[in-house]
Amino acid sequence: MRLARRAANGDFAHHLLPHLDAVVTNPPEVFTVLIGANDARASVAGYPVEQTMKRNRLAERPSAGWCQQCLGAVVARLRAETDATIRLLSLPVLDRQLGRSSGGKVSSSRPDHIHRNSHRATLIAEVIDAGLLPRSE
Repeated sequence: MRLARRAANGDFAHHLLPHLDAVVTNPPEVFTVLIGANDARASVAGYPVEQTMKRNRLAERPSAGWCQQCLGAVVARLRAETDATIRLLSLPVLDRQLGRSSGGKVSSSRPDHIHRNSHRATLIAEVIDAGLLPRSE
């Protein structure tokens, strides 16, 4: 089994596209894609979106639509250039403090944005016709 990590902590879905050249030249049998938590976090009130856009050199403001578009482009390229199975991982559960993972623990007092983000991952997987692997559900 060969494992490879192509994105870095803090990346947005947009950042995954340039990493595909290295992946498609010698593809594995299965791709699991976990990206989009930072895109989702950017929609939470109080998140420093403008600073993040500047620091990460983002051409657009992160949004559910842009995340879906970027993931769709990633999946389309992987399908066109490999025979691999592709699965999206659902987004990690984030607690009320921005940037802090709850370690997959689900509480009954989860903020609304967590529910929206979990649902968003499911919808994106359906729209781009990629299977979804639950990560924290």
